[in-house]
Amino acid sequence: MALYLSRADVERFASMADAMDVMEQVFGRWGQDYSFNLPRRRIPRQNGKELNILGGMAPGGDMMGVRASGTVFNNVMMLFSEQEKGLACVMECGPISNYRTGAASGVAAKYLARENSKVLGVIGAGRTAFPQIEAVCVARKIELIKIYVRTEESRVAFTKEVQDKLGVKTVAVASGEACMEDADIAITSTSAKDPVFFGKWIKPGLHINAIGANNLKRREIDDETVLRADIVAIDHREQGLTEAGAIVPLVAVGKMKWDQVSELGEIIQKKRPARTSADQVTLFHSLGLGFEDVSYGEVIYHRAKAAGLGIKLR
Repeated sequence: MALYLSRADVERFASMADAMDVMEQVFGRWGQDYSFNLPRRRIPRQNGKELNILGGMAPGGDMMGVRASGTVFNNVMMLFSEQEKGLACVMECGPISNYRTGAASGVAAKYLARENSKVLGVIGAGRTAFPQIEAVCVARKIELIKIYVRTEESRVAFTKEVQDKLGVKTVAVASGEACMEDADIAITSTSAKDPVFFGKWIKPGLHINAIGANNLKRREIDDETVLRADIVAIDHREQGLTEAGAIVPLVAVGKMKWDQVSELGEIIQKKRPARTSADQVTLFHSLGLGFEDVSYGEVIYHRAKAAGLGIKLR
């Protein structure tokens, strides 16, 4: 008998530190038998909107699943279990999507950012921005957060929200360049079609989490940023072939090759190097994977079921 979990049910069992722990574990096993990620498929709708379909299976896990989301739809995920012989759970998975996106970047910062990183520069205030900031603050002892958003009203409001929620000194700045002047870690979390971060701003030792451009029509960071990075990492190369807006154009013109791009799982498993010196510039180009949704969704499902939450579907 399948279980239905509401957004409120899911939120009771999810946290950023927990999500980061789960992501580090499952990426650490990525590549084992039955690891699987279904790259995002986009079903176009009117007015440029779309329905996104993702799926996957955690390595060593019992469950496989599919998530559907869109501009005007709730995030919904279905989990199927071999042990339970069919549909095990339907859940409103918006919180899982937010946490896993931030968590993957937080894990990337753990392996790629300098251990003494204290200043975080953030461009953007979209839905995914706060989880990104929270994850970096879990990974590193951040003492100052600088935020730039194009509109002053949003900039001020988001700055207050971040400081109130995290208790870390947070200031609004008037430009992206000012945001990055003394940053140890940079986050871009926008829906920009053209770059909002530029390689000329990079100083030795910077780590960049670029997370908004999971579409070839979007570019958050310019070519120089990618080419200046000593380590370029991604969550999944296969999905990157159709979504990595900062990498695909460079490969197409021969300025870089895909074998120069490391997967996060390869870094965690020490198949590819993490940061090896304080001066290295590192980049994580996040896409967001169905495999991540299913991995954390499976954990939340078992916790909710043990607590007797949810509605049983007949």
